[in-house]
Amino acid sequence: MHQNLRKVFDKTVEIFADDLRVIGAWIGGSGNAATEDVYSDVDPIFIIRDEDFNTFDVEMRSVFEPLVDEIILWWPERGNNDMVKNYAILFKAPELLQYDMNIMRESAFSSGWLVSTQPEQILFDKTGILRQAMENRIKSVHSPEKLLYNIELFWVYGYIIPKYMLRNQTFKIVYTQNVFFECHLEILHNLMPEVIWDWWPINVHRLLTPEKQVEMHRYFANADRESVAKVLPAELDAFSADARAACAKHGLAYPDKLESEVRAFIEKSGCLG
Repeated sequence: MHQNLRKVFDKTVEIFADDLRVIGAWIGGSGNAATEDVYSDVDPIFIIRDEDFNTFDVEMRSVFEPLVDEIILWWPERGNNDMVKNYAILFKAPELLQYDMNIMRESAFSSGWLVSTQPEQILFDKTGILRQAMENRIKSVHSPEKLLYNIELFWVYGYIIPKYMLRNQTFKIVYTQNVFFECHLEILHNLMPEVIWDWWPINVHRLLTPEKQVEMHRYFANADRESVAKVLPAELDAFSADARAACAKHGLAYPDKLESEVRAFIEKSGCLG
């Protein structure tokens, strides 16, 4: 992260580590990870004792303000509630920088919050709550039960997309590309169940080979009928290969007839030009 953002971040961690109301903290996102660079923002999460949560929330800005030149925006994220709050802070020090400040009540914390967290991302753990949660966390939330459903969903939309393309319904084409991507991502989850998955933009970057990243990027590179027509055959081939491998891995029968019928329909439709 930017050196001036690092200074502000380190100072807040120091202050909150000395605050008896704060019992633990870890850093999410790319912080403390191999992918961190000068453009990285910072996403620490601080666990606050239940009885102190409201007063800590009210006082937090006054603690932060002396650490920077000027606060430009202190913005409560959508979804903030009485248990968990996140503030996107834009400030000058002297450059314009961003700090995402997250706080949660002790009673709102569970091992699910640490799905992809590594030990080096723990900032401090006064009561052992984070250590215990990491020992008990679920390593994967993806299962073979979802595998066949997502394969079938992909090919259902494989049948539908020629209609959208022939009508030149751009937004429906884009929506279908998104469905394709989500189905393919679920297949990859099942191919690598031993890996901890959470936010896909990080997962795709960290866990997939450059070749596989190119395959997944095809779903996003196309916003018109002609572009989709060019890449659709490669999308179908890449998905089919991964889906077949996932079925083999989990001892499931792949729906060959479904795929062959949909592929024949696509070819016959003339949507590929």
